[in-house]
Amino acid sequence: MYHSVHSILEKRVERRQHTNRNNVNFYLLRDFMHCDHCGSKMHGRIKEKKNERLYYCPQKEKSWKKGNVNPENRYKRGRNNGHGCDMIKSLSIPLTDHFVWTKVLEVISKSSLLKEEVKNRVLDTKVEFDSDSTAIIKKEKAKRTKLLKQVEDIQASIAEMETKYLLKKYDETIYQKIEKNLTAELSKLNDEIEQSRLKIKELGNQKKWIDWLSSYNEKIEEYENYSPEERKVFLDGIIDKILVRYDRELNEHHLKISFVMPLIDDGIKYRSDDKSDGYDLVDGETDTVIGFQPQKGGRKGKNTPLPNYSTVTDFARLRG
Repeated sequence: MYHSVHSILEKRVERRQHTNRNNVNFYLLRDFMHCDHCGSKMHGRIKEKKNERLYYCPQKEKSWKKGNVNPENRYKRGRNNGHGCDMIKSLSIPLTDHFVWTKVLEVISKSSLLKEEVKNRVLDTKVEFDSDSTAIIKKEKAKRTKLLKQVEDIQASIAEMETKYLLKKYDETIYQKIEKNLTAELSKLNDEIEQSRLKIKELGNQKKWIDWLSSYNEKIEEYENYSPEERKVFLDGIIDKILVRYDRELNEHHLKISFVMPLIDDGIKYRSDDKSDGYDLVDGETDTVIGFQPQKGGRKGKNTPLPNYSTVTDFARLRG
């Protein structure tokens, strides 16, 4: 359920480096978005003179530059002979930014984890959690280092055993017994490594989440007034990635937004009919999907003003 904190931190560094390399234009979502057809990172293009503001998959463009597209397929849309991508329509930046930001605010407003009572309980544990989790993560990393060394030793033993078997220094029965024992031990060690990795993921992600709460818990009514740069920093703490897919039949873009914690449809379960006995948090899902059609009208339609839709009003309504 949880994502690797190491992986997330690497992505955050990569996002910053990507932004620094191309800081002429600002893109709220580009560094979060990946094409779900081919796996490429989505690109952004802003050309004010042409009235273009687009997120798009660069796969076809990359194929052209590498000279891998045959002349007859050069201008065909979609995937052709192993080149290109089925993301044949770009996304309007204003429209995409609007819908994603609105959806994130909706998820936050409905999340039980972010309700005032639950939130305060989480934040009260911050100092203790920071200390305990750091010690546990350090211990688990040391444990994994030892386990990985043992795996290397067993792999070396397996290679040596197979060499001796090929040289006929072992008969078939002895070889099979040794191979079975070593394989079983290797499987056991790999299971322990995986469990340790998952534990570090969970603790690291929980720490990142609590840090995020500490930064934003007093500002929940101010989110809509954030500048674009503030919104991006905000999203960087709560969104892992966004997968983008284009449905030709429906002519819709589907965006799968993955949050770093299971906030979607989470809840509270009371331990008994007597609410004074307390409650437990019930995890929701980490992923939610939104869909919308590309704007019509070609380049002239790329910057069409959005409908008069207030996320502030909707946000207040959802919070009750």
